[in-house]
Amino acid sequence: AVVSTQSGHYGREQITRLSCHEKEAMWFYLMASYGEIYGSVLSVVSMFGLFLYLLTSSDSGSLIIDTLASNGDNEPPVTQRIFWALVEGGCASSLLAAGGQSALVAIQTASIVAAFPYTLILNILCVSIYIALVQESRNETDPDYDPPAFSIGLLDFVTTWQPRLMKETLKNVFLGPYNCGKCLARINHSKHPFVWQITLSMLLIGLPVFYAIEIQLGIPGSSSIAWTCYLGFVFYVTGARVLLRQACRIPGNLIADFFICLFLWPTVVVQMKEHIDNGALNIVPNAPDHDSLDSRLDKGSVDSEMDNIAKLYTSFGTSSNNQPQKTDHENSLV
Repeated sequence: AVVSTQSGHYGREQITRLSCHEKEAMWFYLMASYGEIYGSVLSVVSMFGLFLYLLTSSDSGSLIIDTLASNGDNEPPVTQRIFWALVEGGCASSLLAAGGQSALVAIQTASIVAAFPYTLILNILCVSIYIALVQESRNETDPDYDPPAFSIGLLDFVTTWQPRLMKETLKNVFLGPYNCGKCLARINHSKHPFVWQITLSMLLIGLPVFYAIEIQLGIPGSSSIAWTCYLGFVFYVTGARVLLRQACRIPGNLIADFFICLFLWPTVVVQMKEHIDNGALNIVPNAPDHDSLDSRLDKGSVDSEMDNIAKLYTSFGTSSNNQPQKTDHENSLV
């Protein structure tokens, strides 16, 4: 528990446990720990800072709503912004008056739940911007740069609206470990995918099984084991995608592969399966390995350099052999 000291009677310090007070009073008891004078000043300053924070937040929210209501006008009317600010304050006051503290907690929970998908979208956008910048820099140095890519995109079942891909994606929600094991076996040129299929199936099934154990039997720590099993499954799928990228010389990075497999592993399995079924592993790609700096030189340039070095050594040896031999008289003079 957090403790603070405040001056008590007879000039002695008294220890106050903040957790024993109400949430609304904790802040003022914390400010009171700085003394009677400083505590009062800090309480007033902190309240003024909170008032400015709420005022600027309300103003920003009103500006966004006003811009949307004005069809994207960057300079909406001020009176309209004041109207939306009053409406926001009235709605918040009505909810607090009707439901009290429980309504406030419900609003906070709803805002967090609503913002969670947007957080995932932001992470995907960050990776997309990084890939676009890398590709643009390559296009500036090499206009003919055309890196190899997967046969289908991760969201083609939605963007292109192909029923077959949508059916395969829904199927891999349940059969993902089976198909991912087959992909791993084909990437590693193995005829026995059963080890990977059984391992992936056990890891994925462990997520609902251990959660059910904790809910039904009340065994603590089972949810941690469940998430450990799921992360192990994600690591296996990530490893399969990385191996396939390296085999086909497809640019990418491990971190992006991990987060893609963490949230979109059924579409990742469909993408790998479609790419392998199209014969990608049977084609020797001419593109260099974009994950390695040393491999950006193709084999032809390396062979030509080696030939030049060999010719240089040969010409040097020939020129040294063609030099006239010194006589014994010349050697004695030397």
